[in-house]
Amino acid sequence: MEMSKGSNKNLIPPLSCKDYTVSGDCFELTTNKEYEMLVTAPLPVNLEKYYKSAAYISHTDSKKTCFDKVYHTVKNYALHQKLSLLNSFETSEKSVLDVGAGTGDFLNVCKKNDWTILGIEPSAAARAIAKKKEVFLKAELSEIKNQKFDVISLWHVLEHVEHLKDTIKTLQGLLKPGGELWLPCQTIKATMHSSIRSIGQLMMCQGIFGILVKNRFISCSLKLK
Repeated sequence: MEMSKGSNKNLIPPLSCKDYTVSGDCFELTTNKEYEMLVTAPLPVNLEKYYKSAAYISHTDSKKTCFDKVYHTVKNYALHQKLSLLNSFETSEKSVLDVGAGTGDFLNVCKKNDWTILGIEPSAAARAIAKKKEVFLKAELSEIKNQKFDVISLWHVLEHVEHLKDTIKTLQGLLKPGGELWLPCQTIKATMHSSIRSIGQLMMCQGIFGILVKNRFISCSLKLK
């Protein structure tokens, strides 16, 4: 995650960790007290390689183990919760862009409920699985031309974004007037990644205001005026 020059002054001692799944690389997670976020050091290069594992269910749809099966049970419940939230958004055109779409399950549910869908997923393997479900994903946001959306969602994706501020600015330009940018993400205080405060400060830097904590299922919703 990219940081401003002044953001490093509030760092506290790091937690060392290792990627046992794929690379074997070691990193330090340092807490930035001002922004209430964790900073990975050194910043990983070529992020896609860290997701190339059969154990990363979001990109494989694996159902081999008991854990896999439990994961899919929970996911199916979450998909219906997400759809219910999406349907609560009042719009006649019903267009949604999902960033970090994985194997396309959320968009597949949306399509079956009369939403016009588009998704972004960097993983070629995940896009191939989504294609089998007739959910056709693009690899990068830059591939989207002359389109705007009522809702843009990043379901626990923000903490995986490499160029955070540039991405938010791009997403802002893809929203229709009155559209909503949904950024559910984990918080440090819940033993997770970021905080409402850190998201708010980031958004205000981009001229976006109005953080709404909707319920326990989605952390915050940002509505463009």
